[in-house]
Amino acid sequence: MRMGNVFDAIPCAVIAVDKKRRIRLVNQNAAAILAMPPAEAAGHSLDEAIREVPPKESEQFVVNCLETGAAYGPRDITLLRDSRPFPARQEITPIYGGPGQIAGALITIHVSSSDPEPAQLLRQLEALSGIGEMAAGAIHEVRNPLTSIGGFVQLLKIRATRLNDLTAAAYCTLINEEISHINNILTDFLTLAKPPGNKFAPLDLLATVRDALSLMYGEALLAKIELIGQLPEANWVILGNNEKIKEVLINLIRNAFQAMDPGGVVTVAATDDERHLTLAISDTGCGIPPSILPNIFRPFFTTKDTGTGLGLAISEAVMREHGGKIAVASIPGQGSTFTLVFPRLEQESP
Repeated sequence: MRMGNVFDAIPCAVIAVDKKRRIRLVNQNAAAILAMPPAEAAGHSLDEAIREVPPKESEQFVVNCLETGAAYGPRDITLLRDSRPFPARQEITPIYGGPGQIAGALITIHVSSSDPEPAQLLRQLEALSGIGEMAAGAIHEVRNPLTSIGGFVQLLKIRATRLNDLTAAAYCTLINEEISHINNILTDFLTLAKPPGNKFAPLDLLATVRDALSLMYGEALLAKIELIGQLPEANWVILGNNEKIKEVLINLIRNAFQAMDPGGVVTVAATDDERHLTLAISDTGCGIPPSILPNIFRPFFTTKDTGTGLGLAISEAVMREHGGKIAVASIPGQGSTFTLVFPRLEQESP
């Protein structure tokens, strides 16, 4: 019996690193999480190989283990595979090369359930395909009579106002508001099923974030919520559509407002590395139950009484259009963090 076969038979991911946090050994389960063959994983930095939400959350625990010999875990973490989050449980223990000599660390990762990603992705694609067929065949036919209804309601409102029938005028206002709501839902269907041909151009991502924060400042005051931007003084250039990115940011910030009572805090923080630009929208709200978390990007899934369940699905579609990704980490009772990762625009050398 070969030791390699035994190592690969361990029903969890096992990663061994040296004192410099360089990967020395992985089994097949770990290779699947790292998305690289075991032979290629050796020599990579652990901090770069593991894709985690929030980024590098485990780094300090590994550092402490290597410096002090302390073991950590089991602790719940959120990892990324194909830009989608999945829950896991992690343990970190020291490896000794001799009495009192720490030679490295052993990281074990237990995926919470059998890998659901292919089935989930297939279901999502089927749902999107169904939305596309429905949108192409029905939305135009629905909007035409809806426009006519809105026009006649407006005429009725004018007549009611002229006759001083305030009750009828108020009813007409409510009807027009609901017509507007239906139009917004139809627009969401179209956006999700067939995103418009957006014109992409180089733009300053941080300027877009500041615009979104300015737009949401009034809502924050009304809701008695503190809205904080932690943005560097820099010029972060991406290739994208300013309005669509702003739409994603406003949607996430507004969702955060709705998850909190007065006195809550929403923080929009920005970090970067050589290839990526990352925005983290964090709140101090009620959090998302683990049973719901895997479904929040699924079309039509919502826990709100008046929601359509399309906001996060559209946000994910927009991020995918921009070559980026969106992920979420949440602790019930403490809050949630949505992370947006954009590819940095590579500037051509003169």
